[in-house]
Amino acid sequence: MDFLQKLTKAFWISRPIFWIGPLAAYKAGLWAAGIPMGPLQWLEVFIFAFPASFLIYGLNDIYDREQDRNSSRKSSRVWGEKIREEDVPWVKNWCIAAALGMALVGIATLNPIHALLAFSGIAFAYAYSAPPIRLKEKPPLDSLTSACYVFIPFGLAYTLGGSLDFLDWRFGLLCLNVSALHAIAAVADMDDDRKEGVRTIASAFGGRFAALFAALIFSLNFLMVFLNSGISPDMALVAEAAALPCILLCLWLAAFPAQRNGKTALKLLIAYGMLWGYFLVLHYFVFGRHFMQDEFVRAVPRLLSGN
Repeated sequence: MDFLQKLTKAFWISRPIFWIGPLAAYKAGLWAAGIPMGPLQWLEVFIFAFPASFLIYGLNDIYDREQDRNSSRKSSRVWGEKIREEDVPWVKNWCIAAALGMALVGIATLNPIHALLAFSGIAFAYAYSAPPIRLKEKPPLDSLTSACYVFIPFGLAYTLGGSLDFLDWRFGLLCLNVSALHAIAAVADMDDDRKEGVRTIASAFGGRFAALFAALIFSLNFLMVFLNSGISPDMALVAEAAALPCILLCLWLAAFPAQRNGKTALKLLIAYGMLWGYFLVLHYFVFGRHFMQDEFVRAVPRLLSGN
């Protein structure tokens, strides 16, 4: 396999459809901290678009290759490429290169907190998929720890301003929305995972438990936003309107917790998330300022500082 073929396969391994999550979180962190885009910020945007995603999903696919061999999901490149035995050496090497790149950029900022978060992101990627820890098969930690998918990018951006205000339970609760999405994804693979002996929040505790777990997280976020709506009524209304359909969808899945319904719910949630991702990232980069950017910049620091 030549370099171009490897690069093409690496692109699909990195799941480009999911790049939007870390990019949106990183950009939101910059807005919240009042940090403009500069060379360093553009470099980290690139890192979250490809190298970090390749590290996360490349490690996942290396250690899941036996399961992926019979996975119906892998029939579409949207969910990544199937890694063969002959791919393992170069994918591992590229993962190491991605990890080194993330570490070097973190160190280059001369910001120890930022560097620590960069190393934490690398450690999380290995702990989640690689043995002996392999968090992805230790439910419910498989879903709970997936919140790092947005917590770390947001924190990396926010710490460039020298503040640790993002270490707040309310922000942690917001990040758990990713955990809710992960739980729904586990229901979408529940029967297949049980056949392969894979432990996830859904295969171990049941689809209804996973759906109610997701509904609880969305509901707690709805309540948290409602209780803090005085900070920014417009943003609160948008957030509540975004959360309500997610809650209702999870309750429907809890009532009918079949794998096929999990697949339907997951597709709807991803499509819904992509629409919001458009407003958070694509709209900003293509057309300029975000339609609620000023509200966001004022509201988030007040929320995180408890004012």
